[in-house]
Amino acid sequence: MNKILVGVIALIIIIVGAGYFFTGNDKKASQTNEPIRIGTIFSQTGFASAFGEMTYRGVMLAVDEINQNGGINGRKIVVVSEDDRTDGKAAIGAYKKLTSIDNVDAIIGGNFDFVVSPLFKEAENGSVVVITPMASRIDGTLDTNKNSFTMLIDLKDIVKTLKPFLESADYKKMAVVHYASGFGNQFASTLNEISEGQNKGKIVEEVYQNLGTTEWPSYILRLKQQDVDLVFADMLQDDFIRFVNDSKRLGFRPKFVTHNDIRNALARKDINMSILDDVIVLNWDVLGSEKFIESFKKKYEVNPINYASQAYVATYILAEALSQNGKDNLNAHLEKNSFNTSEGEYKFNDKHAVTYTPVEVQVIRNGKLETWKK
Repeated sequence: MNKILVGVIALIIIIVGAGYFFTGNDKKASQTNEPIRIGTIFSQTGFASAFGEMTYRGVMLAVDEINQNGGINGRKIVVVSEDDRTDGKAAIGAYKKLTSIDNVDAIIGGNFDFVVSPLFKEAENGSVVVITPMASRIDGTLDTNKNSFTMLIDLKDIVKTLKPFLESADYKKMAVVHYASGFGNQFASTLNEISEGQNKGKIVEEVYQNLGTTEWPSYILRLKQQDVDLVFADMLQDDFIRFVNDSKRLGFRPKFVTHNDIRNALARKDINMSILDDVIVLNWDVLGSEKFIESFKKKYEVNPINYASQAYVATYILAEALSQNGKDNLNAHLEKNSFNTSEGEYKFNDKHAVTYTPVEVQVIRNGKLETWKK
């Protein structure tokens, strides 16, 4: 009797165990095959829309490649897109919708710093990781946190790349004309540090409040009266072109320095390119590998500017991390691992910024960008 009872119990254990084993495996396989849901928050409208369009295209190129190849570890990508309208409040609303209604696993988003900053703060209090493809860390203004990462090195380190040019430039007084944002403030403080280190004294700082509508003559006349002979202009391309034109009309002819947004003007037919000759450009907008550029142009028939490559890589990084580790420990996975992509190896440092961004000082000659040399 005891032997029969023992046999029955053993049989029950085997049956229950087998049922648990197969049920557990089926559940795991079902989870494994579920699509990865990535949210995007980009500026589809507003002043940053040209950047938002390109970063979104970078994401979708990666998504198309991943899905056409069967996904990563068998999991395909679904994208849910939101427009922040180049407005911080709209970005917060988009984050809340994507995380509470759409249940995304991670978010790629943010173009301009004053939109990314509130987005990062929202992520800190939430549970969904956000990676920005184009906004650099700025101490005290755009700080990362446990759930936020950036695909660029710190902005102050980008600006310091100008130091060799400034050391060789024949100028007496520098001015920084910048938009009222943490981005512009970082340029001013870092360039002031360089100027004082070169015994050129403090910079002249001019701050403007409106993108695209600022009247420049009063700014220019103040700079002229202070004998400024080098101007760094933190401006979008149309503002910079008007600034240079107004400067020449008013007899103000300093050395002009700006950042990579002016590159977008070089293909335009409606401006006289000679006005941009010898303008120095600080460029940290990585175009990407030849393979990426070719794929992007084939799909969209334009060059991949405005941080499209960083958005493309961020998509692959998130897809790989989520397929291996899931949503709950995503931030820890991003912190601890390096990622080999078609665009090179990427790793985040302890401040959640990538460890390397190629930055180049360039000069415009005959409507084209060339590497600046001493």
